[in-house]
Amino acid sequence: MTAPPADRRAGRPARRKWALAAVSVVVMLGLLEMLVRLFWPQPYGLSWLAPDGLLLHRPGLERHYRRAEFCVPVRINADGFRDREHALAKPPGVRRILVLGDSFSEALQVPAEQAYWHLLEQRLNQGHTGRVECINTAASGYGTDDELVLLQRRGLAYQPDLVLLQLTPHNDLSDNQSGGRFTLEGARLVEHPPRLRGRGYVNFKLWLAAHSQLYQLAKVGLKELLGTRLLVRLGVAHAPRRWQSDELDAHVVKLHVVPEPADVQAAYALTERLVLEIREVLAARRIRLLVLVVPAREQVDDARWAQFAAAAGPAALARERPQERWRAWSRQQGVALVDLLPVFRARNQRNAFYFDVDGHWNARGHALAAECLCRALALEPAGG
Repeated sequence: MTAPPADRRAGRPARRKWALAAVSVVVMLGLLEMLVRLFWPQPYGLSWLAPDGLLLHRPGLERHYRRAEFCVPVRINADGFRDREHALAKPPGVRRILVLGDSFSEALQVPAEQAYWHLLEQRLNQGHTGRVECINTAASGYGTDDELVLLQRRGLAYQPDLVLLQLTPHNDLSDNQSGGRFTLEGARLVEHPPRLRGRGYVNFKLWLAAHSQLYQLAKVGLKELLGTRLLVRLGVAHAPRRWQSDELDAHVVKLHVVPEPADVQAAYALTERLVLEIREVLAARRIRLLVLVVPAREQVDDARWAQFAAAAGPAALARERPQERWRAWSRQQGVALVDLLPVFRARNQRNAFYFDVDGHWNARGHALAAECLCRALALEPAGG
């Protein structure tokens, strides 16, 4: 029997060392993952990047969404939306409301049964012979541009009778302008398909975010230690869509300045054209549109507004300026609109409707939004 060559025998210890080192790293990472889940639980990611460039939820995913103020069970349905299962084909005698929106409608901060779209469905079905079905397609980080694309590529398949477009002025305008998916050329809306190079790498990181709390903790920790902008330059993190001048807060302040600066006027022009495009898509199919304008908590709560205005400096700010602008525009264009700010302000006591840290609606905020919407829809004709 021939003995193995000397160089092969010499290489075996080195391979064993590398294998042992690899196993040790895997075991160490597994232990760290267990420790993070036990003592520093982190919120999981829920998304993946679809071939058409839309950031969607992972179908069938079940997770607990954890923050300091809540821990909420979240389930994503087979179509990739934070809602129960819905058949594409509309059952006979059913009227459907399709919800387009961002994190306020995604509503990860409350159980699905407490989200405004679920409560709205319950309210509309009480005491009525016809059945109403609300279908939620909202996702965190969406702007009106994403919502238009989602409507065209996925939402219309549900055959809705009404589309509820949830609009958050304090970030949708900057999202639409910085996202780059659509631009205005004169009065014409021009779509720019997203570049999908590196989609596999992006989805690998999103997969880690959906399965590893250690990865989530490390990502947050690195951002705090090194700063998000440095990580973006290194390719480790993605630039938030809300960067426009310096921070989102700077953009929010500009929304309350009268008259608006030129960049805010441009953001309004683009967003208004996107809403009109959604209306045109729906009108061609005899589907109604209702726009829901969500106020910022600083607008609702007097103490928070005082802090916001003081931090903004000497500029004179108009508290209701974004809503005033949207109300005037909706009357001019004939777009049905529900402005939540008056009712939220009238009933607010000590930031009653928003989480103090997270900043989204709590259960009371969702319940009040559902009440306002139910009242508005009761005044609308039932025809499709």
